[in-house]
Amino acid sequence: MLVRRRKGYSIILKQLNGVSGVARQNFSFAHELGHLLIQKYSVSQQFDDSTKHRLSRNRQDDEEQLCEQLAAEILMPRLAFEEDGWMEGWSINNLKALARKYGASIPATSRRMIDLMPETGVMASWKPPLKSAAERPKLLSSYCPSSRYQPRNSVPRLRSWLITRASRVRQVQTGFAPLVDRNSGLVTPKDVPAEAWAWGHGEFNKVMVWYYPDRELSSDQKSLSMGLTRKAV
Repeated sequence: MLVRRRKGYSIILKQLNGVSGVARQNFSFAHELGHLLIQKYSVSQQFDDSTKHRLSRNRQDDEEQLCEQLAAEILMPRLAFEEDGWMEGWSINNLKALARKYGASIPATSRRMIDLMPETGVMASWKPPLKSAAERPKLLSSYCPSSRYQPRNSVPRLRSWLITRASRVRQVQTGFAPLVDRNSGLVTPKDVPAEAWAWGHGEFNKVMVWYYPDRELSSDQKSLSMGLTRKAV
């Protein structure tokens, strides 16, 4: 949180350990600097000078959302990040390397890449089942700059094969995954090309999936997709 003092301000961060903890602290620190920038340059009269803190995703107001954008720009400047994106390649394959270079978390770096990549992308973080093979993955978060696309919260087990496969290996898996187009009015998602990669261990294991709604499925992928859809139904 950002706290006003008699002389200046204090930024108070939650104590976190490890590389991922430091990365989260970096983004939180940049977020609080965003509040100072807003106050200094008077972006809007609605922003007061009281104590500020990051809110959960489902409670973010306009200022908090703006600070998230400012934090991304402070930690991962657009011009430098775009240059690295073109050099390394706009793929989930390079997500870990860019996160390490900019000292950012995997989710924050993923959102930045999705924002700046030249094609439409959607990202989602999934929690794979730990015990029973009959369990389905759980959607933890998703992000699309346009808010047009979203993954389904509950995916039939047969159609979550990409997430399941990625959770068992330490390399990027390519294939396809179901995605909903909010503008289409359809309840049933369509399968789109996707990449999946797992990070974390044990109970902290997660799978990041990138969806590419503007790409076409190959003929083999279309055949497999139709087969999985019929079985899922």
